[in-house]
Amino acid sequence: MMLCMLALFGAGAGFVAVADDQVEVAADESRAQSVDGGIRLTSSAREAFEIYSITGQKVKSVAVEGSSVKVDLPKGCYIVRTARWSKKVVVR
Repeated sequence: MMLCMLALFGAGAGFVAVADDQVEVAADESRAQSVDGGIRLTSSAREAFEIYSITGQKVKSVAVEGSSVKVDLPKGCYIVRTARWSKKVVVR
């Protein structure tokens, strides 16, 4: 959860900014990384991954829960997407 409060106060011709930031950073629970001949998808919780070609065509949908899965793919550039992030991955 991110809590960010910002208050601006007028001070004549200028402004004074006061910020109070409290940020809770959750451990990154899922990731996608290039491996020989494919992409390794890892997640500590249930996560749905979608893999797209660089032209935008959906190549695969994979659900991973508390493990690691290798998806075999031909060489090329892919976009891996979850509900929280997306990443470009190059398969060599």
